[in-house]
Amino acid sequence: MKGVEVDPVLEALKPLGVYQLLQAFLIYAGYFACSYQLFSIIFIGQKVEHACAHPGNQSDTEFHLSDDFNISAIQYGRCEIVVPTNSSEDVTSENIPCLYGMQYEKPRDFSIVSEFDLVCDRATLQGLTQTVLTVGQGVGAILFPALSDRFGRKRIHIITHVLLMSGGFALGVAPNYLAFTVIKFFVGAVQQGVVLTVVTANVENFPGIYRGIVGGFGQSFAWAVVTMSFTIWAYFLRLESWRVQQLAISSVSAIVLLQMIFLDEPIRWLMANGRTNEIVRLLKKAAKINRVNEKNVLRVFQHVQNPDMEYTALDDVPAKADDVDTSPPAALNHRAVRMELETEKVVEKLTLLDLVKNSRLRKNACSFWAIWFINSLTYFALYLTSGSLTDNIHLSFFLNVLVEVPACIILIVCINRIGRKKTLMLLHSIAAVGLLTSGIMRSFQGNSQLQIAATVMSLLGKLGISGSFNCVFFYTPEVFPTNIRNLAVGTGSTAARVGGMIAPFTGILADHVIWAPGAIFGTCNMLILIIIRSLPESMGRELPQTVADLETWYIPSKTAHSSDISGRDTSGTTERILKSDTINLSGAAIPMQSKQE
Repeated sequence: MKGVEVDPVLEALKPLGVYQLLQAFLIYAGYFACSYQLFSIIFIGQKVEHACAHPGNQSDTEFHLSDDFNISAIQYGRCEIVVPTNSSEDVTSENIPCLYGMQYEKPRDFSIVSEFDLVCDRATLQGLTQTVLTVGQGVGAILFPALSDRFGRKRIHIITHVLLMSGGFALGVAPNYLAFTVIKFFVGAVQQGVVLTVVTANVENFPGIYRGIVGGFGQSFAWAVVTMSFTIWAYFLRLESWRVQQLAISSVSAIVLLQMIFLDEPIRWLMANGRTNEIVRLLKKAAKINRVNEKNVLRVFQHVQNPDMEYTALDDVPAKADDVDTSPPAALNHRAVRMELETEKVVEKLTLLDLVKNSRLRKNACSFWAIWFINSLTYFALYLTSGSLTDNIHLSFFLNVLVEVPACIILIVCINRIGRKKTLMLLHSIAAVGLLTSGIMRSFQGNSQLQIAATVMSLLGKLGISGSFNCVFFYTPEVFPTNIRNLAVGTGSTAARVGGMIAPFTGILADHVIWAPGAIFGTCNMLILIIIRSLPESMGRELPQTVADLETWYIPSKTAHSSDISGRDTSGTTERILKSDTINLSGAAIPMQSKQE
């Protein structure tokens, strides 16, 4: 089944109109909660200097020790107590566990590390919380995109955003480590529901070339700016307990109240699911805000919906849901109504099974899964193994995020000039060169200048992989039909979570073979270039509504510039429709000859 064109309708509304930009800002606001909850562990889970606690009084110290123990010479180490003993002429010592708990350089509630005693033999538990969050992200990346494809982007975004806020507050009052970790899993799952609906909704809200500006550059730049803002937020809260910090971090989700009121469902999703009345009301609202001719917009919508329909008095549909009359307007031709109803019934529903069964979808999905996996593995491994650039944790975090800004610039310069595919290949090439060079330089440990150069090349590699990650977030939803688009992004994100779970172990590898991570990641990014070549270019194309629309992408076309989902030239499509006299939207019943007759 062939889908309808949506871009002409979006163009008739003014592609970068006030309405669309407000919707973009509203949906981008979800990034605050997503970013803050993802990186909060960096600040609320800071390592704290510690040592075995001293006993409360001298009598406790003796704890049934034999007379051979020298009480005054007892040493309280980081993870054990060293007790010297005298046995005849030999001086020996005995190492025993911290009998009286731990004492910390900072207040007990400074970090989850100090409050939950995540040190010594429990030190691995601190990293486990982030691994559990990543597992939750994998589950959420499968569950929520499928739900948003079925029930709508806005509904799932709002629900998961509210749940994310609730989970964040629950973390702040978690009574123990087990509760904290379980809640982390929940937070990871719903975080994906928020972030993936942000990605998909923004791609769907803009036509053609504007998807690159807003969906590509806009999303990556918004993520970088939001994440950098987290540094400022954390800095001003640095003297507070980790619980106060976590509660304050979660409070940014209050923006969901504005989203509930002002955020709308993407028109593209509504059209793919036959929600005609909702579309008309939304088009009227958008036309009013953008100050464009309402009837012209409705004329374009009716044309792309049913080009052969005699006419429909669409402006009889009320602008508010409360005014909806379920009975058909008297002015509607019965044949037109019948065609309208048939259109709404014939909606292509796709599931995860279709993503695997259909050969075209399966090939594209497998390619994107590999790209997502390598992106996440490389990105988070570099984040975790880059080391502290300064002694200040807040400045180090800020600088690590700052390197993503040049990647945003590369996206805005290239994505609409050379296309998504070539831009992705360019960014992976930058990552591969930077990481391979860094790995080679790391092997010369005695040369300080080479080590500095290795750090610079590693940051270059991070620049490339950061840009690639942003590009694939934007590129993936463009290559899949509407009713499976968010699910496809979700499965890609799940592949990324697998890479994210492996990433922490690269630090152990680097301790044994310092050049190995750079060599491995550089090689992987080189191999990804081969996989990218098999993907279709989406620049200048209408987003596919159905699988049949996607299949037309692979049919050779002589058109070299902007084309619709069938490969036809769409330059001036909107203008041609508006000049046409085949549709009357005046509200009066003026019969016209059907093209089929």
